[in-house]
Amino acid sequence: GIDRPAIVTVIPTPHTPFVLLDSGANVDSKPEMIEQFAIMGEIYARFIIGKDKPRVGLMSNGTEDSKGTELTKATFKLMQESPFDFVGNVEGTDLFKDRVDVVACDGFVGNTLIKFAENWISHLGDELKSAFQNHWLSRMGKHFIKPALVSIKEKFDYEEHGGAPLLGINGVSIVAHGSSGPKSIKNSIKLAQKCVESHLIEHTQTQFKNSIRGIA
Repeated sequence: GIDRPAIVTVIPTPHTPFVLLDSGANVDSKPEMIEQFAIMGEIYARFIIGKDKPRVGLMSNGTEDSKGTELTKATFKLMQESPFDFVGNVEGTDLFKDRVDVVACDGFVGNTLIKFAENWISHLGDELKSAFQNHWLSRMGKHFIKPALVSIKEKFDYEEHGGAPLLGINGVSIVAHGSSGPKSIKNSIKLAQKCVESHLIEHTQTQFKNSIRGIA
């Protein structure tokens, strides 16, 4: 009953993580597809992340109902009637304010967001390294704050989180990062095990058997 699978990515925040999908499986999407992404993301947030009642948002360029592309506006109307806690449109400034647990979008937008975030974090790390080398006092201070820096790096390092699940297929599949090393593969296997033990596929099948709009 699912028209297109979607890649889900867990994004860490200062509060609790949110899930973003589609992160790149579908560049061109229809409103019904994005609604299905949202439903799958809500199920993932409940059974894998541990959210009791995940708040679902639609990625747009503003929070007003009238904002967005024609695709976004059409999807908004569908999601208003969907069986989850829909909080409406969300924009970039909302993502780290604990306003939403699931962010739905087409794969073009999602993949652009993910790649920007990955490279921005890498750029920030390079800037910090450069700053610590600029002055002897900074080099001394680096040793005192190193534990905090290591903690931040681990929080945003894809190797620590493993790959990204491909939702919407009849089985558990983890899409690994192109630069994955042994640690990432190990954590991807652990994530796959968690998806199996949490009966993610069965919960998704049950939800979609009950009621879902197909694509004409």
